[in-house]
Amino acid sequence: MATKALLTVEQYEQLPDIGVRTELVDGEVIELATGNPLHSWVRDETRSALRGLGTGVAFAEAEFRTLGSRIRRADVAWFAPGRFIQSDWSRPIMPVPDLAVEVVSHNDLAADVRDKVHEYLDAGVISVWIIYLNTREADIWNRGRGLTAVSDNLTADCLPGVAIPLERIFPGNIECESSSASSS
Repeated sequence: MATKALLTVEQYEQLPDIGVRTELVDGEVIELATGNPLHSWVRDETRSALRGLGTGVAFAEAEFRTLGSRIRRADVAWFAPGRFIQSDWSRPIMPVPDLAVEVVSHNDLAADVRDKVHEYLDAGVISVWIIYLNTREADIWNRGRGLTAVSDNLTADCLPGVAIPLERIFPGNIECESSSASSS
């Protein structure tokens, strides 16, 4: 029986970018499912809302080292001012963010999401937002306090005084162009 070759974090960092979303979990490369358009929209609008605060920096699809030989990919990662320094810009693996955001799709398992939240918090993330596409709600987790809110406003210990309404990051009535050509 063949065994899988396990990778170190350093080997994982050297892998070529082949356009597939992956994480490194205990030496094994795990391929992540591609999100649907709603997932992408909510991820991008969350990042935009965080950037719009005018403080700190926010990234989509941010890879960072959590515990041991684990590299996780948060849908959005936010860093407080001064936490993401110039030397970090060229590194493939980011430092642990202050806020990590996971957008939960229909194929995500509740136990996996919960495990990831605890892994993030144990690694030093201050706050975690879990945004549920199907209910348009969010769980808000803060280090040292656990699950602190199930809300329709996004708040975080690392963003005092900030409350981002969930309705801000979900699409409303968006008009799309019709793909049918009109006849003349």
